[in-house]
Amino acid sequence: PDRPSGALRWLGRRPQTGPRRPAPGPPPKARLPTPPSPTPPPGATPPPPPAPASARRDLRLIGGLFALLVVVLFVLAPDGTRQDFWVFHRAGQRYLRGEDLYRLSDGHFAYKYAPTVAAFFAPFGLLPERLGWLAINLVSLLALGRVVAWSEAQLGRLPTRLEQALFLALAAPWYGHLFWLGQSDGLVLLLLVESEARAERQPLRSGALWALACLVKPPFLVIGLVALLGRQWRRIAGLALGAVGWLVVGVARFGPARGLDQLRGWRLLLGQSTPELLCNEWNQGAWAMTCTYLAPYGSPWFFPSLAAVAAGLVGGGLWAVRAIAAGDPARGRFALGAFGFYLGAVLSPLGWNTNLVTVIPLGLALAACAVDGGSAPIRRGALAACLLVALLNCVDLILLPGQLLKVWGDSTLLLLQLRQYGVAGLVAVGASLACQAAGARGRAA
Repeated sequence: PDRPSGALRWLGRRPQTGPRRPAPGPPPKARLPTPPSPTPPPGATPPPPPAPASARRDLRLIGGLFALLVVVLFVLAPDGTRQDFWVFHRAGQRYLRGEDLYRLSDGHFAYKYAPTVAAFFAPFGLLPERLGWLAINLVSLLALGRVVAWSEAQLGRLPTRLEQALFLALAAPWYGHLFWLGQSDGLVLLLLVESEARAERQPLRSGALWALACLVKPPFLVIGLVALLGRQWRRIAGLALGAVGWLVVGVARFGPARGLDQLRGWRLLLGQSTPELLCNEWNQGAWAMTCTYLAPYGSPWFFPSLAAVAAGLVGGGLWAVRAIAAGDPARGRFALGAFGFYLGAVLSPLGWNTNLVTVIPLGLALAACAVDGGSAPIRRGALAACLLVALLNCVDLILLPGQLLKVWGDSTLLLLQLRQYGVAGLVAVGASLACQAAGARGRAA
């Protein structure tokens, strides 16, 4: 019998049962021969073959705007960008020279990723800083393009211009800030997407890609929940083997003794620098939202409150995913993987704004619901959610003139402390899962 993947078994799809041979019964009816396809007349252009499922999606609006944004930032804002890329550029140069990567004297802009990631930044360290910023943003542009194309393929539809415009509006601060800083989150999301795409066919390679993403952001280990639910044991083995292999590759530049020193320095730096950044205004994850809305860090109620938030996120998301899979198993598998991407970012102690590019797959699904979500109430609800997310993400720009004219105080800082972008991401993910669940129930009915 047909044996679906472990993830689909957890999502509610059961393998077929019964005898392997057909039960005795009346002989099947004879099939009529299929008439041959009509031959086109001489000189006529034959009809095109049907497009394969992996046909290139019409995503010129999204790709064009991403490219335009990078070019505009490169030409018009040469001094206002590259804050984060400067850290990567310096780490790449230090890796090439064999110098220590982790230095507390670097302060807030200390390099905090694994030595393996510094090896990736080494080619960019060979370029002048500004050209390196442009190069990594061009790579990120291609990475986000692949993520968008994969998401649309999983959704099984060609996005309309309206869908693309809604997505660009609701996700603008996440990808815009990524390009502004020259951040690496788009590349990490690409690793996660490629890992998810290979989870069933190439589980060991999938695990190795996942391991590399975890060396950039260890909280992406939370995707192990998806692997455990799907009983993807070979993928988990690939994660373990990949993590060891990638670490060996990263420290080989320094030799055994100094390589171990680099790993100890990485752990020491994270342990000393993370606590003071848990409630930083640019932190938009669950830890920071707990600081703002439930209990300050250091309070005896902080960790119980954080545990309740995490349990609510995980439980609510998995409930919605299972509801989606009940009506559409393939869509349920996509929702489970995309929700895992978001969980890794939002549950990270340092869930910066750019980490929320992990919302992109579910953001595209929300835009699709707004345009073609089945019933009118689902479409109206999804459209309202898109507009609300866009408003939450852009309210600082709306209030900026009053701040510049000194009509009121620093509204940008206040909104960051209210976790403006984190709340917007939470609304986008919740609305996307809810509208997909409602649509799946409608199709099942």
